[in-house]
Amino acid sequence: MKILKPVTEHEVTALLFKYNYSSFRFGEKLKAIIKERGINKNIIINPNTQNEKENIIREKLMRSFDGDDIGGYLSQDFPNNVQWKLVRINKQEIQQIKYLNYSYWNELSNHKRYIAEGVKTIKKGVEIFSQSNDIFFKAFEALKQGAKFPPPVLIAKNEQSDLVAVDGHLRLTCYLLDSKYTPKEIDAYIGYSENFANWDLY
Repeated sequence: MKILKPVTEHEVTALLFKYNYSSFRFGEKLKAIIKERGINKNIIINPNTQNEKENIIREKLMRSFDGDDIGGYLSQDFPNNVQWKLVRINKQEIQQIKYLNYSYWNELSNHKRYIAEGVKTIKKGVEIFSQSNDIFFKAFEALKQGAKFPPPVLIAKNEQSDLVAVDGHLRLTCYLLDSKYTPKEIDAYIGYSENFANWDLY
């Protein structure tokens, strides 16, 4: 792993909203929410993290989610002392990333939590909670056609502990569906805090 630079939580929050605004999974839901709340979409699609008013609006919006979609990782018990960094991780490190501790991902990975285990389930044709696996194969087809996915957002207690995804489960899974298409390296945002040991989703 190579650390590229430190980043702020405001930057990570803005990136998560920007990712999800154009997401085919969460985009429509997010657009409906910001319209309902009268939020200017420009602070989502063209965020200015130097603008404190914008930061406050995005932070309040993020904290209104329950943590299971639209990057809602900032639930009430998410540590408030996280140090964020932009890093570059290699193929081997990608293969060691874990899913968030959440029911669907736990079942998909046979409760081992490793994304590589989830891939085994998908390849067997097993559907969890009656949810189709088509979404993974659609993302994989896009990857084969040359699509570039944005950096995932990960967390860890420290540089020696497990990496856990909080955003990017789909793209990380499709990276491992065929080793020929697993990137040699990718950029990722990682938040470090020893307090993740006490966070239920870690």
